[in-house]
Amino acid sequence: GFHFRMPRRRTQEGSRQWPEYRWQAFVYVVCCLALLLVVWAQRAVGYPLCGAVEAIVFIRLFFSQAVIKHFSALGEYTPTFRAIRVPPFMTYFLCASQFPVTAGILAGGAQRFAGIFANLFVLQFTAFAMTLHRKRRVPHWVVAVIYPTILTMAAAVNMREAIEFGYLWPMLAVANVAALLRMELRWSKYAVWIVGAILLQCRQRLTQASWMTLATVTLVVIGVRAFQASSQDRFRKEVTERPLDTTRYSKDLEEEGVNA
Repeated sequence: GFHFRMPRRRTQEGSRQWPEYRWQAFVYVVCCLALLLVVWAQRAVGYPLCGAVEAIVFIRLFFSQAVIKHFSALGEYTPTFRAIRVPPFMTYFLCASQFPVTAGILAGGAQRFAGIFANLFVLQFTAFAMTLHRKRRVPHWVVAVIYPTILTMAAAVNMREAIEFGYLWPMLAVANVAALLRMELRWSKYAVWIVGAILLQCRQRLTQASWMTLATVTLVVIGVRAFQASSQDRFRKEVTERPLDTTRYSKDLEEEGVNA
């Protein structure tokens, strides 16, 4: 996959791969494979490997940030969700939707293969759909329909595991708190997930009713913030005010024509 030539930046429609996405996908795929290995190892030895899941999550955060820094230095960084041309409230919700995945991994402790494999399937099948679109085998709208469909499938699998193992409400509450700390208070992702990991390790100290209340309140706050005008200004500024390098843009169009 790394031998494919593609535009250096994300295309306007957003349904084709670009180098930064490819590297971010690679980091997440390796993370999923490592988590699957942890599930197998825990079943083989018969007891949980304490700290293994948390270590994998924070290593993924490190390499994901390294990819962002690398492409930012090249002037080719594109925010994954904030660059999508959708209404601002949808941009906010899309950004917030990233957090339950990490919270679920930290809360679940890699107990089963299904949830992790579902996340891996979303990533790989989305890349496959983007490749089909790049080859002009399917139109843009097909990719736009496929992604939320398989994302819903993965969410259903992970929700079932969360309900069965009893960490649904702690996961949702911590995910919402992490989203607010990151997007509103601008905490670093490391600080956010250190706090999140500690809360999830201590989740038995609170009742399910308390976690449900916290999840509901924070979800309402996220909804209110999504519909406020200040969110629109902040979440669109990074994309709309970034100067366009016309030389790179023209080369991207040329490469896109070659790869079509």
